[in-house]
Amino acid sequence: MMKVKIKISGGFRTLRGAAGFASQRSVISSARKQGLNIHEALTLGPERLTVELKL
Repeated sequence: MMKVKIKISGGFRTLRGAAGFASQRSVISSARKQGLNIHEALTLGPERLTVELKL
């Protein structure tokens, strides 16, 4: 995995920020493994995303 975030003082500022980052990385990773367009996967709605990513 490439470096996408530099840690500042040990981590994220909020738990919500950490959860959002983890969700985005999960979608990107799943899309990449299944050969889907990453940009398209990030812009899909939740219902359509679960169908496309075979979750």
